[in-house]
Amino acid sequence: MNVKPGDIGIFIKFVEKQFIPSTLNGNLFFSSSTYFRQHDTCYKDETMGDVYDPYESSDRYVMRTDDAFIRIMGHKDILIVPVKQIPISFKTVKPYGICSFMYLSLLDFKEDHNVDDNEMNIVREPVSSKKFKFFSLKQSIIEELKTFQKIEERNKGQKCYPLFFASNEFIQMMNDPKNKMGHGLVEYHDFNKVVEMNEVPDYSKKEDVEVLFKKDISYVGQREFRLIKNIHEGVKGEEFNIPELKGHIFKSSIEGLQRSQLILGYK
Repeated sequence: MNVKPGDIGIFIKFVEKQFIPSTLNGNLFFSSSTYFRQHDTCYKDETMGDVYDPYESSDRYVMRTDDAFIRIMGHKDILIVPVKQIPISFKTVKPYGICSFMYLSLLDFKEDHNVDDNEMNIVREPVSSKKFKFFSLKQSIIEELKTFQKIEERNKGQKCYPLFFASNEFIQMMNDPKNKMGHGLVEYHDFNKVVEMNEVPDYSKKEDVEVLFKKDISYVGQREFRLIKNIHEGVKGEEFNIPELKGHIFKSSIEGLQRSQLILGYK
């Protein structure tokens, strides 16, 4: 099986200090997509954090068009409206719960040739010829993490710490049918780019939640991965306990992530 570098990585979530014990116990808060949209329009700040994104939880295109024609009901005359571009937005019919993470793939790491695997405490099989490669986060990613942390702390008004989730258990959890959740990486594209009509997706043939995985290209630094769940209407969000995550979530720091190694075994 061929594995792409983007398929290997770690999941990180910046969490306020007061919510760390709850999160370590497997509790995840899913914010309402409607609340996200209303909240983000209140801020006119950085574009890397979840602030001032009026199109949060929606997808947007600017479609190129010829002149529009309008006929008023009851009248035969047709009015020509010189419209060359039409903005089109798609939103979910009902609110959904969104829990966001930052996904750092192997592409965000660089191989560290200064590590001797004989000096690492790696548990090997009794008879194994497996070798290991070691990877550290790129310095540019470390700087982006620092910036993102500052934005999160300013928006939330308190210290936030990065928690990282054991990838195997996290992936098993989100794929478990009993947890009833959608998931995936957010796709980024330019919401203001003028496109042709055939480039605008037909959301009538798509699942309602698909728009929740679209964001403007200016937010690409978030590297966002989302979990989606059904929640009640009229709430800011709901907390769900996922017991299989307990023991597989770890509190860290930017410095700790900088010192961490991603280890890949191969033959």
